[in-house]
Amino acid sequence: MQINKPVYKFKELETPRLLLRKYKIEDANDIFGMYNDYDVMKYAGPDRHLNKKDTKKFIESALSGMAQKKDIFWAITLKNENKVIGDISLCGIDYKHAITYFGLFLAKENWNQGIMLEAGKSVIKFAFEDVNINRIEGQMFINHISSICGMEKLKFNREAELRENFYIEDKYQNSYVYSMLKSDYENNKDFFNS
Repeated sequence: MQINKPVYKFKELETPRLLLRKYKIEDANDIFGMYNDYDVMKYAGPDRHLNKKDTKKFIESALSGMAQKKDIFWAITLKNENKVIGDISLCGIDYKHAITYFGLFLAKENWNQGIMLEAGKSVIKFAFEDVNINRIEGQMFINHISSICGMEKLKFNREAELRENFYIEDKYQNSYVYSMLKSDYENNKDFFNS
């Protein structure tokens, strides 16, 4: 059986309300506002940004990962604005095994508006159809209810609970692993095209 391996090629993605585009250093103010917000970052793996220097390093690292074809980061903007309101990524692309890791952040003022569902559907479709990924994984702290709901709305399957692998709120905590296979995507194609 011939298996098509992943191929990296960045492209902007558009949805009815959103433009997902490449990060720019000029986005630092918007990104700092999001990554400095305790409520956005309290259950996240990355550290909170304490100053704009942290944010610029983050953007440079994201762009470097893209140049090395390891990661794909999109800045999420509303089509009628240029302000970055979130980001979504496919990270640690493993070309041999056709696997990648799904991540997303959204500014607090844009929560509960269906933005992550809209952006997520577009990125998942891109991962399976354009990059030829076979498996996408996401991992989150077990009490991060909004992330869990978001993954389940996007049709990810909960696979496992990992014990004490996140250090959050001054203690080791468990996390859930969610996954989606290309076959899961194929079985839900109507959902991702709606």
